[in-house]
Amino acid sequence: NNTYPVRLSVDDPTYHDDLEFSLAGENSNFQYYTPPHVLSTKPILAPITAGTRVTIFGENFVSTPNIVIVQLGAPASTGFVAAAFSPETQTIEFDLPVLKLAEQAFFTVEISLNSGFDLTSDGVQFLAY
Repeated sequence: NNTYPVRLSVDDPTYHDDLEFSLAGENSNFQYYTPPHVLSTKPILAPITAGTRVTIFGENFVSTPNIVIVQLGAPASTGFVAAAFSPETQTIEFDLPVLKLAEQAFFTVEISLNSGFDLTSDGVQFLAY
């Protein structure tokens, strides 16, 4: 049984309140994963109307107790979209939401395996038309 120090820092010089936290209880388990990488999507383009099922292919996708999410970056800027990990195919799938774009545009697809706290930084371009 190993013990490791935990350091908490707040990167805000205006923050002066006391911090309290506990590492006890059911939420105290840490899990480490090899960072996932997004390699491609299928389809690689879709109409801006909602409903297209998009499959994300990549590496190091794992099943976690957290919500898997997809972020559709600028210019779509939809925020986060709930997604599902398929252990059988090792892919992530989501339904494309309605995109409010005036014209066709490329945007970056990124994923998070921990409810949006950490996003991949190597996403792929997707065309909405």
